[in-house]
Amino acid sequence: NLSDLGQLMILVLLILGIGFLILAIAGSIRYIELLICILFAPIAAVSIVNDGEGAEVWFKETICIVFTQSIHMFLLQILITIMTTVDGIMMAILCIASISIMLKGPQVLRNFLYTSGAGSISVKTAGTAARGYGKMRAMKRMVKSSSPIGPLV
Repeated sequence: NLSDLGQLMILVLLILGIGFLILAIAGSIRYIELLICILFAPIAAVSIVNDGEGAEVWFKETICIVFTQSIHMFLLQILITIMTTVDGIMMAILCIASISIMLKGPQVLRNFLYTSGAGSISVKTAGTAARGYGKMRAMKRMVKSSSPIGPLV
């Protein structure tokens, strides 16, 4: 029936339009969040030398912002696959579910990063290297300034 096909096409286009609108708004928010992370990068870098807590949070948030885009594209691919392979009311239900997951995706990634410890290991490694380099430079400067016959190094 041509009438049913027209209604189905309108439903599919409406769902796809909502999905693209959500992705556009989420992309804009993500762009602003990434700019803020770039602005706070020097503050996070300074905290590496101390205890690394600020850098750890900065690293996790930046990773979350960057990888959210790939999650959204993956979910958009799932949405399009659902729309082309599933028929009837089940298609509408699965499309609404995938759109709601698009909204929830960054929270899942953020929870994973904070509970797995993936960000803290890399930040602690960078902090250890920065502290070691800082101590080495300080010792070199102390030896240079305390030599009775002039600079040794």
